[in-house]
Amino acid sequence: MNFLRYYIYYIFLHLTLVGSSLIQVGDAISVSVDSSATYKYLSNILKTETNELSDDTYTLTPGAIVNFGKPGTALDLELKSYYDILKYQDYSDLDINLFRIYLNGSYRPSDLTSSSFSYSNEDGQIARSESSTGGSPALIETSRESASFFANYRYSPKLSFSLGANFLELTYLTEADKLSAKRSITIPFNLSYHYSNKLSVQYGVSFTDTEVGARTAYSQPAYDTNSVYYNVGLNGTILPKLTGQFNVGYRTLSFSTATDDINALGVTSNLTWTLTPKLRTTVNFSKDFDVAGSGNTHQFTRLNLSTVYSISTDYKLSLNFGHTAKNFRANPLIFGGNSYREERLRDLSVNLHYIPSENYSFTAGYHIYKSKADLLDNYDLNVFRLTAKLKY
Repeated sequence: MNFLRYYIYYIFLHLTLVGSSLIQVGDAISVSVDSSATYKYLSNILKTETNELSDDTYTLTPGAIVNFGKPGTALDLELKSYYDILKYQDYSDLDINLFRIYLNGSYRPSDLTSSSFSYSNEDGQIARSESSTGGSPALIETSRESASFFANYRYSPKLSFSLGANFLELTYLTEADKLSAKRSITIPFNLSYHYSNKLSVQYGVSFTDTEVGARTAYSQPAYDTNSVYYNVGLNGTILPKLTGQFNVGYRTLSFSTATDDINALGVTSNLTWTLTPKLRTTVNFSKDFDVAGSGNTHQFTRLNLSTVYSISTDYKLSLNFGHTAKNFRANPLIFGGNSYREERLRDLSVNLHYIPSENYSFTAGYHIYKSKADLLDNYDLNVFRLTAKLKY
């Protein structure tokens, strides 16, 4: 996999640097440039409570998009590849190159059946505090791999079924002995009743199996969890100006160790409210279980609000607010799952977008992050960012 991913990167980087703005191979394959350059000022790069370190960073991201598929055919594929070259002005020991690749596709052989699939592999760099664990301040390298597949069958004009699979694996490339990797597989099944051409009622159940890795530096062994989510929801045009999907239900979580099960309300939603043609707000909300780098299973509640206002054809203003609350159950192998702690993260950003052309755009933004955590450092972070993008 490493050879393949860097071979693909080499091809895409070459296309970008030689100035091949667009390559068309017959009617089925096209290659386009998708690159960017970003400047950031970060007030607290390690996200610590004391002894904050600030710095300026510069990121050059050559990238390309390959589209496979001929108009009018059943198969459609899109491959994206990016290479982030990240440089710190004062702390050059933190410099890093990060590779990202995304594959998305769909196959629709008839009006009755369809399928979609995706794959991604992303290198990352996060502060230790983001892994919900203590220790000396540091930036940690990560690798995140995910894949999904969904198949849909329309049994009748009013009834359809869907079955899928989601895979996620998060590993730590540095300090792997101090942090717990995780691997999860989710199998969702949904039954949809199409109330109208624009609105469907969905009934679903999802099964999730998660493997939590060991922290060998602290003699914490691995364990497994199993979760089931029974839910019902709506999908489509819910109100004249409200579109998207949401569901509510009941989640159960059981451990492979002698730990009490957890049962709780579950929610997921992705809704867009178009107040006027120029003003649009998107709401994402979820309540679920997850595992942190500390090896602790926790219940989280996450809310993200994003509002975009079109000032003119060239300018847009966006305001984003996020809130994440984590309620931790301590590692069941150490504490029997009876100890709890909480984390709260809030972020607010305002961005001005200048888009004079489909081929290039500019964004200026200011971001504020505030984290409060029991038994861990609290931190504040301010970020100013300038980004220029080129698509051709």
